[in-house]
Amino acid sequence: MTENQLIPYAASQLPADKHILVLAPHPDDEVFGCGGAIALHAQAGAEVNVLLLTAGDGAGEGEKRLQESQNASAVLGYDSLSCWHIGDRNVQYCSELIERIEQFIRQKSITLVYAPSLWENHPDHRATALCAIEAVRRIKTCVLMQYEVSAPLRPNCLIDITAVEPKKNEAMQCFISQLHYQRYDQHIEALNRYRTYTLPHNINSAEGFEYYTSDDLEVGKHAFLQSEFQRQKEAGLLDLEYRQPLVTVLIRSMDIPYLQTALNSVGMQTYPNIEIIVVNASGKEHTHLPDSIGNFQIHFIDSNVPLPRSKAANTALGHAKGEYALFLDDDDWIAAEHIEKLVNALKNDPLAVLAYTGTRVINEHGEQIALFDYHYEKEQIYVGNFIPIHSVLFQLKAYSIHQCAFDTDLSIYEDWDFWIQLAALGSFKRVECISAYYRMEHGGSSDAHSPMHNKAARLMVLKKWQNLWDADIITFLSDEVIKARNLPQLIHEKTIKDALMNEKSILMQTHNAMLHERNVLAAEVQSMLHSKSWKLTQPLRNSMRILKKLKNIKGVLLHVAKIGNITIHQSKYTYLTPVLTHETKDSLKELPYQPLISIIMPVYNVDPKWLDLAIKSIENQWYDNWELCICDDKSTNEKTIRYLQSLRNPKIKISYLDHNLNICGASNEALKLATGKYIALMDNDDELTPDALYEVVKAINEQGAEFIYSDEDKLEMDGRYSEPHFKPDFSPDMILSQNYISHLGVIKKELIDTAGGFEIGLEGAQDYDLYLKVFELTCKIVHIPKVLYHWRKIPGSTAASFSDKSYAQKAGCVALENAMKRRGIDALVCDGKYPGTYRVKYSIIGNPTVSIIIPFKDKPELLTLCIESILQKTTYPHFEIIGISNNSSDQATFDEMQRLARLDSRISFYEYNVPFNYSQINNHAVNTYAKGEHIILLNNDIEIITPEWIEHLLEFSQRNDVGAVGAKLYYPDDTLQHAGVTVLS
Repeated sequence: MTENQLIPYAASQLPADKHILVLAPHPDDEVFGCGGAIALHAQAGAEVNVLLLTAGDGAGEGEKRLQESQNASAVLGYDSLSCWHIGDRNVQYCSELIERIEQFIRQKSITLVYAPSLWENHPDHRATALCAIEAVRRIKTCVLMQYEVSAPLRPNCLIDITAVEPKKNEAMQCFISQLHYQRYDQHIEALNRYRTYTLPHNINSAEGFEYYTSDDLEVGKHAFLQSEFQRQKEAGLLDLEYRQPLVTVLIRSMDIPYLQTALNSVGMQTYPNIEIIVVNASGKEHTHLPDSIGNFQIHFIDSNVPLPRSKAANTALGHAKGEYALFLDDDDWIAAEHIEKLVNALKNDPLAVLAYTGTRVINEHGEQIALFDYHYEKEQIYVGNFIPIHSVLFQLKAYSIHQCAFDTDLSIYEDWDFWIQLAALGSFKRVECISAYYRMEHGGSSDAHSPMHNKAARLMVLKKWQNLWDADIITFLSDEVIKARNLPQLIHEKTIKDALMNEKSILMQTHNAMLHERNVLAAEVQSMLHSKSWKLTQPLRNSMRILKKLKNIKGVLLHVAKIGNITIHQSKYTYLTPVLTHETKDSLKELPYQPLISIIMPVYNVDPKWLDLAIKSIENQWYDNWELCICDDKSTNEKTIRYLQSLRNPKIKISYLDHNLNICGASNEALKLATGKYIALMDNDDELTPDALYEVVKAINEQGAEFIYSDEDKLEMDGRYSEPHFKPDFSPDMILSQNYISHLGVIKKELIDTAGGFEIGLEGAQDYDLYLKVFELTCKIVHIPKVLYHWRKIPGSTAASFSDKSYAQKAGCVALENAMKRRGIDALVCDGKYPGTYRVKYSIIGNPTVSIIIPFKDKPELLTLCIESILQKTTYPHFEIIGISNNSSDQATFDEMQRLARLDSRISFYEYNVPFNYSQINNHAVNTYAKGEHIILLNNDIEIITPEWIEHLLEFSQRNDVGAVGAKLYYPDDTLQHAGVTVLS
């Protein structure tokens, strides 16, 4: 098996056809895409017909571009050039256009058609490709060669154009109107040179094509639409599936219409090695099934008699060949990544006999009506099923070796009984995602979703396994009863909470309306301040101010006399210590999940009085399921050592290092002492508020939090509280500019273990580095909007001044650089404007064109200032300016439009004289004229003051997770006019 099964290793002969059609969506595509082949055909005496579907007049340059194509035809040596003048970006895959192309081919006796490939980016290119494919398929006597312009294709034909390369280059230079936007000629030259990669060294330039006969294009074959995976698989180049365990998907079919949806969801799986077994459990004639779906074979087992659910399951198991198996009911479905995630979970946990994900329950309207995503507790599986059958992947040896099978005495709950059998063989691994979907229509229900359904059947399972019940199961049941009793109170509290949230939403809407009104008034004030009347009356206002000052000169002199002795009072901040009420005590007892929290604290030469206060703040916690893990980093202060040795609390674990490891090493050693499910990070001179751990555990119970952080304040040396830091909820971008999270941070331990703990060498930013790693592993991040941590301002500490630790700034930059590398992001990290802040500069991918849309009505002076500031200040060259006049009537405006358009070929103006509608005007400009990959909507009263403004916007708009990005706007006096919007969900 060699590479030439995927790409030619020899140049193909130029087809000897004498009547050739080149379909080009726009002028220049014919030359950029297959200009070399055209020149070779012309030299061979063939009749070359170039048909341009559009004039490429999106920017109003249609006639110019047609003339450029005419000039290029003279260079390449062909005579027939025509244009159908379809609107730019208006080429449609439709019967009308296909029939028109088909008629042209028949009239000209065409036997070879060149057209763009389906891999192209531009919609006109893709539509042209589809029309050409269908026209050639219908005619039968043609062949199709698809060429590449804006996106590489998968060539099965390479044409040597070395001999005519100079001609093609000369022809490309004809398209002056396009080359001033971007050097497309250089891109194509590079592509043609690259196409010689597999060809002999004497070939310097080649064009790549996908060559298809009309037979290749027959409906059902469609090799050109084949996935790359399937293409390589059929060529015998892929053996991925044989290196992965086989998974058997088992479907008990009652031949219902939803079966195809279930099969399609298997066909879309990203996991490569799957077999599907469908058992006809209906006993009736079954709808014919294909031999395969996607890349996976279907094995159909016809029972000829009706099969109960358990018997059908055992029949399916008996035919399974996989290492793992998954049952899928014929009315349910699974997400594309479902099986892959489950296989990975089982491979990584050799003790697990099955793995399962969460499941959404969907009604007949496609709405979610329930969600099943529970942590695994072995005791629970003995008292009720909480795992829908198709969310589970299990080891098939449970059936083949351990003889676990479905109990044929059970008509329902047979899957629950099967899970109980598997529970005796090993652990269950929960995969934290929702990738299975359960269809529940017309009030239907199942065991997994309605525990009280069919009491008699439940009792059958419970009695069958009652001999396995032990003290743990009895305790579990007792806890569940207590929870059920408290349910009405919880529902009442949620109702109140929902009402408060609704009221908050109404208040926010009112707040936003007031902000809008304020902005309107501010704009009117600015307009007044810039008016001629305001400027003319400036001297009068100055005089009045002087008179007023003279009148109060005695007060002014008194003020001057005291100015050197002014005392500036900082705003007051008061921290109120929370009170432990009876309600809170009850809430503490009723928390369903009370995990052990390990507080890790590295210690080095700290003053015992601060350490004592820190430890007392832990011992005073309302929530008492904690342990304190201290690692002394080879302290040289004897008082520190003596204090640690005096501690007698059994909840406090201490290790003493025999050499200094610095804070990262000491923190890792403290982690080794931890046995809790969650880790809290705490410095040895700070304090926790008494409710800190209680609030954390509440967040874990109520929101499934895996990373929790709170607000914080500072503790002055005299014991006063100051400088509160009220933080926002989690912001993935803000955390890349500063570690605003800091304290209190509590993290699920398994996430810290996966992240590898603290990074040695990043002292000063060790928490920041760990946080960045953990955020890549979970999205269950919860902010508690309460001060739960007091950060003591000891001289020389970061709490006192970040600038006291310049090494921390450098370490933070390194942590961010490492995060960018892990995430596969090309970016430069540098210091931010202030100590403790950073700037991530994302590298711009390629040279995308940016279309700047400027709507306006008259006011030529504003338009001039706006556009000239763009031309004078902007450093990014690949932009176009599209001015849209909306009902302008001032002749000076039209004169200025003409003058500005002459300044730079990237500027164009259009009129759109409809009743003013800002959205409609911008939409028209974008849809009709813009050629850019990115759009900037700019008001005409904006002046550019930052040269790299487009680069800064592009950094973010190019990201897949960003839909729109805005800039900070200033008034002329440098006060803020606009700094973003808040979207409430």
